[in-house]
Amino acid sequence: IRQNIEWKAGTSGTTTDFISKVEASGYYTPNSGKVSVYDYNATVSSEAAQGSEQFSSVRNTTLSKVTGNSNTLSNFDIIKNESDKHAGLFSSFNADDAEIQDLKLNHFTVNANDSSGDAGALVGNAEKVKKIDNIQLLHSIVTSASGSAGALCGSSKNTEITKVLAYHEAQTGTDYDASKESLITGKVSGGLVGTMDGGKIEQSAAAIFVKATDTATTGNAGGLVGTCTGTVNIKDSYAGGHTAGYEGADIDKIGYYENVTTDGVRGRYNVISAGGAAGGLIGSYAGGTIERCYSTASASGTTAAGGLIGSATGSVAANNSYCTGLVGGTAEDNSKGQFIGTGSLATGSANNLYFSIVNNNMPAIGGASGDPSGLSAIDASLDSYNNFVSIGKTGDNIAKAKPYDGGLGTLYDGNYALQTIKQLGGPSPKPTPPDTIPEWLTTHYGDWPAPETLVVNVPAP
Repeated sequence: IRQNIEWKAGTSGTTTDFISKVEASGYYTPNSGKVSVYDYNATVSSEAAQGSEQFSSVRNTTLSKVTGNSNTLSNFDIIKNESDKHAGLFSSFNADDAEIQDLKLNHFTVNANDSSGDAGALVGNAEKVKKIDNIQLLHSIVTSASGSAGALCGSSKNTEITKVLAYHEAQTGTDYDASKESLITGKVSGGLVGTMDGGKIEQSAAAIFVKATDTATTGNAGGLVGTCTGTVNIKDSYAGGHTAGYEGADIDKIGYYENVTTDGVRGRYNVISAGGAAGGLIGSYAGGTIERCYSTASASGTTAAGGLIGSATGSVAANNSYCTGLVGGTAEDNSKGQFIGTGSLATGSANNLYFSIVNNNMPAIGGASGDPSGLSAIDASLDSYNNFVSIGKTGDNIAKAKPYDGGLGTLYDGNYALQTIKQLGGPSPKPTPPDTIPEWLTTHYGDWPAPETLVVNVPAP
């Protein structure tokens, strides 16, 4: 964080340099990679009374721009600020058109323990934030008891989000520890944003577990965004999945989605909603345009479930996008779809695909018969399959991958078997030239189904 950020010292009204305050606290050792800051409150004299090894979210009513200069903050355990119900590195912003850029957050645990607070590793509530750019989030554990949660921010309004990645480290071998994976938990939850009211997301990705705990029908979950209200446009972005294999695993586990929602199971449903809609990319979508996006995340929903969108409640135009994840949950059969659970695609949508064999020929759109215009199966024919997958191809037709399922890395020699954002077709402009494209748009983060029909999943419940 830039060293000219002002830190308001409790109720005393004085300000001081944020970095100096951290260093003066005695809980920061330069180059140690760890910061432990106590909740600074001028009215509390004892260290113990302020909480041990926890950081109270920054709350500065005049702050309008944060520039991280590509620095990294690591190992933060964050609770809400005493004067704000939201939780994140920054609880919320008061200044209109705030901007945040160029920052890496590693191993952040965030808990908004207020009855209605939102939570995100970077910002709890970003409704006053105009732009968020170039943020990387490694291993985020974000929880909101009764609000919205996302790895980046719990909620946003008309925010422009670009070049953001949320992911965690891969685990090797047979030993598996779910606590080492990113997990977003809230009433409404998304891989990047829980609830997004207008705005856009571009050149971004999330490859983490997402769970919406609200049993009401509004408790939506999405691999990238839980609930989109207003008009939200998403371009050149994706949600990466998790499958059950690992390096050395039996071939029937590699690229296999487990058909369970049980916590701690390797390859379990990646996106889960306890009461609402679940989608590989978006849980509930009020409308907008999706361009060159995809999801390889599995989704389990209660009112609706879809490989890309759980419930499309408004006009949704999608182009040059695809999904491959297992779709299941307790939603009625006519509310489950390989591409969209409930809703439809706007007229003019084109070049959208889904991977039929993963869901045993489930309808592309829940309750509909046949494929609508602009939507078809990757594996509708041998030709369509061979044209889409990158197996056996060379040059720009193949891409690297960073899977969590080590078996996929071995099986495909470190390559991604499908198409990355850079490879997807569509109108210009594409994200060019190559030196300006984030690495996660040319290298797939997360898992995917083994496409040679090595895996045939059991019917979803």
